[in-house]
Amino acid sequence: MIRSIDDGVRRDREASDLWLDAHRFQDMFAMRLACIKRERQAALAALAAAEACSEEARGAVAAARMAAEAVDRLIDERAASIEADAASKAQHALDDIARARQAASRRGKRDNGW
Repeated sequence: MIRSIDDGVRRDREASDLWLDAHRFQDMFAMRLACIKRERQAALAALAAAEACSEEARGAVAAARMAAEAVDRLIDERAASIEADAASKAQHALDDIARARQAASRRGKRDNGW
């Protein structure tokens, strides 16, 4: 196994000596690495910007949820207030009816001599 690796390395060295323009391939490789590095840096910058936007959006969502909860609470309080007012008016109407019957009952007793 090691012998085959050593043989491969020897063949590669021999082949590279045969190429007159081997240094150009090294230059192309270095340029490609530089290009990949720039692309990676751009991707990291885009990721950082996206994370910042995401954090801002999370804050906006939290604020919107709090506002929605406050509106729901106000709606519930308003509905309870309306219901209490309606119950109070209904109770006053029942009280008025009871007073009128009681007054009529008293008049009837006086008229009958009670």
